[in-house]
Amino acid sequence: MAIPIPLQVDIFWHPDDGPCGEIAKTVYRALNRDALDPCLPGIGIPVFFSSPTAAVREPALRAPEVQCDLRVALLTSAFVLDEHWQAYLALNRHQVRKNRNHSTLLECGLGHRLLDGPELGIQLSPNAAPAELAKTVLEHTLLQACRLLAGRVRANPATRGAAPLKLFLSHTKRDKAGRTIATRLKNQLESLAADRFFDEVSIQPGDDIRGELDANIADAALVAIRTDRFVSSPWCRREVAFAKRHGRPIVVIDALTNAEPRSSPLLANLPTLRMNPGALEPDELRRATNFLGLEVLRFLHASRHLALLAENSLVPPGATVLVRPPETRDLSLLIGTTKRHDTPATNTVFLYPDPVLGPEEAEDLEAYGVTLLTPSGRWGHVLKGLRLGLSVGTVDELTLRTLGLSDLHLTDAVRVLSRQALATGANLVYGGALELTGPSDDSTNLVSALFEMIGIYNRAGTVEFPPLDNYTAWPFWQGVSLDWLATRRHMLRVRRLPAPPAARDQANADVTSLRKTPWGRCLIGLSLSTTRRQLAAATAARIALGGARHRFLGLLPGVVEEALLTLDHRRPLYVIGGFGGAASELAALLLGRPAPSLSFEHQAKYTPGYTETIAAYQAHRSAHPGLPPVDYPTIVDRLARHGLAGLAAANGLNEEENRTLLTTRNLDVAVHLVMSGLTRIWDPKQKR
Repeated sequence: MAIPIPLQVDIFWHPDDGPCGEIAKTVYRALNRDALDPCLPGIGIPVFFSSPTAAVREPALRAPEVQCDLRVALLTSAFVLDEHWQAYLALNRHQVRKNRNHSTLLECGLGHRLLDGPELGIQLSPNAAPAELAKTVLEHTLLQACRLLAGRVRANPATRGAAPLKLFLSHTKRDKAGRTIATRLKNQLESLAADRFFDEVSIQPGDDIRGELDANIADAALVAIRTDRFVSSPWCRREVAFAKRHGRPIVVIDALTNAEPRSSPLLANLPTLRMNPGALEPDELRRATNFLGLEVLRFLHASRHLALLAENSLVPPGATVLVRPPETRDLSLLIGTTKRHDTPATNTVFLYPDPVLGPEEAEDLEAYGVTLLTPSGRWGHVLKGLRLGLSVGTVDELTLRTLGLSDLHLTDAVRVLSRQALATGANLVYGGALELTGPSDDSTNLVSALFEMIGIYNRAGTVEFPPLDNYTAWPFWQGVSLDWLATRRHMLRVRRLPAPPAARDQANADVTSLRKTPWGRCLIGLSLSTTRRQLAAATAARIALGGARHRFLGLLPGVVEEALLTLDHRRPLYVIGGFGGAASELAALLLGRPAPSLSFEHQAKYTPGYTETIAAYQAHRSAHPGLPPVDYPTIVDRLARHGLAGLAAANGLNEEENRTLLTTRNLDVAVHLVMSGLTRIWDPKQKR
């Protein structure tokens, strides 16, 4: 079954324009998700980058499950002077024109006179700081994404595409601050793809005010400019109530200056931005319009995503879909409706956007006899007791770029997959080196990324995740103090494995000194292999994602070795190959394709000192014949013979589902498939 994707965004730029990469990452962070924020996991829109290091080729047609398609071209002098990239741009233009209602190409000129033709474009100042360029590109990207997801039709849709986003500025004329903010926001939006409904301009004398307001709110996003007298205005209350009743996106601008004697329940569960009416500088107005665009996009994407889940039977049948967290007014409306039809209102399922409600709020609503689900929480607590192994690792930058990805995509994938498994009751088991200094927000030290995520969620009080069970091989735990471990005990449980017997008097050596000699590297390889055997025995299933293909420490690429050991134990294996690295080599072999890096010749060429390391291992193995050989042809043959049928026999996915998992770059698709397979095969009564 295809997993519906409401919107996909692709950003491309010329390889000689490095600063464009930071602009692309700004858009990615805004549109994708923040796995470190338990209260706001983000939107979850897949965002891919161009392939600046690969040969320019025709852009791939979007998969049928992609509902809307937004492409962003960052045009520079190098881009417009390169005939191959101009051809690439022309192909994108051609594809978008064929599907104007659901596709848009936004061309951003990062220099003077770089835009040509009738295409949608914005001219940016070449003298602006990179951060300012990123904000402007994001501003227009958000509004174009909203336009696509809103799906408002206009005249001649075949040639003109979907209508612009419409914003209804709700304010009371009794507050000068409200009029001022509304006027300044209206002016700020003049150059953007947003229609405004500003009542002082749009309503003409003699119009039916009530009818005009309702008609215009019905297909708009409402901006409630909350000044001191906003709630006391019956028209403002009516506008918000109408927007809520009809499921329209609403954003609150908090512009209170003195006091508000009483608020309104109509303003609950709404995204809110604070603005000072006396400091409406251009930067502040841009911050406001970006916030509006982002929150409206979040709402529109959630609305379509939830509807697609229901249409594709990916949630319980008959679930009531809400586009914001449930309120008592939603339950009261449902109960009133069911009473009129003499049907019970208990055991009703409400499906609403992530994140899950806090326990105190959920308890209040559960008193109504309802079940509350979100897209990430729809699986329930079905994996309780499952020890899930993670074979994950970093991927080189060149490979990521070739796939249209970045280190952000990879770290995000690890966190989101882990968060989903933890939310369903699984325990995570991982073998990796500890990073004592702590990661930055974009760190690719995956041990730190995982246990810090667990700590943040547990401190937020919305869930209680078990600590990461980390098996740390010798000598990688050298220097880890008891104090360091003690302060992280609620999010990280470390099992420090001893040095192999062959280490003898080198048991106190560190990684830096050991890796300088073939025998030292051999000892590290022996230690890693022993650790991985213990990991395989201690886990009931395993996910493989990323990982180094070469330039690794050990006898084999870690992700490959852990996958082989999982097959030895006949445990379920889920290989996510679309993010590159060693997992992509596994995927290639399982699909019957070549995997160039899985050969001794490749490793001898690209992994420094590998030939000498394996020679030292073979010499040691001659005295210990029980140790397994490093035999790439046998590994390749085994994985090829295992294939899709072998995966499907153990992991709960059919061959076509496994094929998708082996190739997808879409994180939501990968999460859905992994969770589908695990929930089909796991029995909580099992003990492993």
